[in-house]
Amino acid sequence: MRALVRRGSGVAILLALAAYAGCAHIRPLEGGAPDKTPPELLAMTPADSSRGVGRLPALRLRFSETLHAASVSSALRTYPAHPRPDVRVRGTQVEIRYRDSLPADTTLIVVLGRSLQDAPGRDNKLPRELWFVFATGDTLRGGAVLGRITVKGKPEPQAVLRFEPAVASAAPDTVTGGAAGAAPDSATTPVARPAPARRPRYPVAATDTEGLFTMLGLPTGVPFVLRAFVDRNASFDVEDGELAAAYPETLRLAPGEVRRGLEWNLVDPREPGQVHGVVFNRTPIAGPIAVALLSLDPDTSQTSRRAGAAVGGMRPARGTGADSTRAPVVADSLRGTGADSTRAPVVADSLRGTGADSTRAHTAADTLPTAPQGSWATAYAALGPVGSRAAWQVVYASPRGDYSVRVRPGRHRLAAFVDVSGDSLPGTHVAADSTERVWEPLWVGGVLEITPASEVRPRAIDIDTPR
Repeated sequence: MRALVRRGSGVAILLALAAYAGCAHIRPLEGGAPDKTPPELLAMTPADSSRGVGRLPALRLRFSETLHAASVSSALRTYPAHPRPDVRVRGTQVEIRYRDSLPADTTLIVVLGRSLQDAPGRDNKLPRELWFVFATGDTLRGGAVLGRITVKGKPEPQAVLRFEPAVASAAPDTVTGGAAGAAPDSATTPVARPAPARRPRYPVAATDTEGLFTMLGLPTGVPFVLRAFVDRNASFDVEDGELAAAYPETLRLAPGEVRRGLEWNLVDPREPGQVHGVVFNRTPIAGPIAVALLSLDPDTSQTSRRAGAAVGGMRPARGTGADSTRAPVVADSLRGTGADSTRAPVVADSLRGTGADSTRAHTAADTLPTAPQGSWATAYAALGPVGSRAAWQVVYASPRGDYSVRVRPGRHRLAAFVDVSGDSLPGTHVAADSTERVWEPLWVGGVLEITPASEVRPRAIDIDTPR
């Protein structure tokens, strides 16, 4: 009987071990999903917008996750910037304590930037800045602005907004020497020179991934300017080569006012615009279709050179013809792109025609008549003075009629013509099976206003036979 009991017990133990092993195989030990949740602020003492925090305030914050201590210190910005508070981080707890007194009746702005992150290895940063406002006394500046910054119409996550008084001033540091009321002895005592004026540190706000910003604690009842710039190196200051532009109006907030919906677009004023469209040759005269833009602004040649050097090494306008990889030669002077596109005809500073021998280098005498005769006279008269050759930009349409050209900002006259002679210029050509010089079909449109980085699509162009 006891043997049966022992045998039964042994079987029970084996079954239990088998079940445990089976469970181990069915439910293997696995790691959890990676933590992608950024830290979240759970509590703060004293509360945001508190008054009477004293001239030696101590702020305590509690987050949802353990923080990277170094990131908290680097992410902290305070206004006034001096004195700088001590920062202590213990797990999820942050203490910001002032050891030196703040000025009396001061609005204290505390900002934790997007570089604040949780424990190393997780590296989850704040999705947007955290702004807090406190008053050492009874008066709290309650003005605020909210809005968006874009670059060429797209949200800019690396933009910074800076507050500036309408009239900025900074008194130089006081420098004293000698006893009070006594003039310094120039023979024995160096003359004290005023220290250079320190640039006041005004509040700055960084955008989030959507280009949105928030700035709190602004003064009310006084005019100020907001300046936005692209801060690629995270210096919170405008550097050479960074886009920057002030809001187009001087702002003034009423007490407690929150101004929402501020939005402006940063664009390099030298950034070329894009003109693209479609053009058709409705005449019986065959030839490639050229689209030309004639600048109507003065000194365009020098402006073009400076713009090309400043906007990321911008190259002259390129064509979009049958061979879209071929760039029509459009540099400081307008050159030809005929059947032999590698040949640059010699041209001068006035619009010239071409004779029976289109490969012949032109001379200064080969200019178009001021009043062309024939069926195209009206179109050529409408073209008007052509100005400097550097003012022209020409591209060729594709076989389907599409064209696209990058154009420097300004006013431009739009024209299109059938380039029978292949010299990239509207003018004369030799009629087929004859020696007669006739005018190339020409269409002249209105004036295009090209703003920086804009896209302009004129209506379809039809080069029709004059009636």
